[in-house]
Amino acid sequence: MNPSYDLTGSQVRQAREYPIATNTSIQNGQAVTLTNALVTSASVSSSGPILGVAAETHLGMNDSMNLRSNGRVIKIYDSPTQVYTCRVPEYTATAGTANTITCGAASDSLRNGFVKLVDKENGSTNEDVLGTVYTITGSTTAGVITIDRPSLSPTNINAGDVFEIYPPVGYNKSRLRSGGAHINLDSMVTDSPITIAGSVISMGLAELTIRNIYT
Repeated sequence: MNPSYDLTGSQVRQAREYPIATNTSIQNGQAVTLTNALVTSASVSSSGPILGVAAETHLGMNDSMNLRSNGRVIKIYDSPTQVYTCRVPEYTATAGTANTITCGAASDSLRNGFVKLVDKENGSTNEDVLGTVYTITGSTTAGVITIDRPSLSPTNINAGDVFEIYPPVGYNKSRLRSGGAHINLDSMVTDSPITIAGSVISMGLAELTIRNIYT
């Protein structure tokens, strides 16, 4: 995750130092929390407030090119009003029809979000061009997404076609992906600290806010 802008209008990206164990590995852009008053990575299943996003890499080992790599402090973007960006989730269709995509985005709350076609299975009969964006009109926890597709596109979505999925503004069922720098879509999340604030479809980015410990 990368800081994008602040809801207050401030152009200053606030980063403060927090204590960290010398052998803890944290990557720049990774969501973090506090465990026993020390910075650790936020877990995939994090539901409560988190501290923020790492503003630097701390490898937890000696690095002659980065003297802070096994130091005792790490800089964290911790402003409760900071908006971040990260790559949107990408899913490969396992089945499809003229207006549905079956994939791993198991959520019932994606209506009014968007889907972007980014790749097609070799031999796919889907005639839509790469980069086509569709509005989501419905979704299910079984991973079936219904899309608004022009009547001039009668061919079916094919298994193997690849899509970026942009959740609607206000979507708050995102889960951290492994590594903590990206999001997953999961309707089973009941108390996610992540809320979608917008999308940058031309760049494949989701804008999001996090509920941190200062909120």
